[in-house]
Amino acid sequence: MSDSPGIGFLLNDIARLMRLSFERKAGPGSLSRAQWSVLANLDRNDGISQAELACLLEVDPVTVTRLVDRLVAAELVVRSPDPDDRRVHRLSLTAHAQPHLARMAEIAGIVRSEALDGLEPEEVERFTRVADHIRSNLSRARTQHAGREKAAGR
Repeated sequence: MSDSPGIGFLLNDIARLMRLSFERKAGPGSLSRAQWSVLANLDRNDGISQAELACLLEVDPVTVTRLVDRLVAAELVVRSPDPDDRRVHRLSLTAHAQPHLARMAEIAGIVRSEALDGLEPEEVERFTRVADHIRSNLSRARTQHAGREKAAGR
């Protein structure tokens, strides 16, 4: 066995360093990491419920409620009642969120360029395919495990 760190450690460390770099470039007084994450997820999943957003972010619903409350107050997010279930709130971005999303994309591009510096496009493509394959494997295993637990009544 080699002395090199495991793949899980490396992937986690890469993600941590990229988050730190993003936050540093965003600067003080910017949105929090959690708020950026809410905006990014709503940009990809317009109209999802707060409960669905909590699942995506892997946080409890109360945390999402507080985050969304702040973003609503900042006029970056709107809550709309679900037409089929009055207990559910659907979330959407406002036009005021667009400059923040553009800034996020700009910062993410800079961080990505720094992270991939010195790599050939073919290496980046290969890494992306491998990482996507790993993610698919783990997602499939998670779904299978959840199915087994449900069948066992847990």
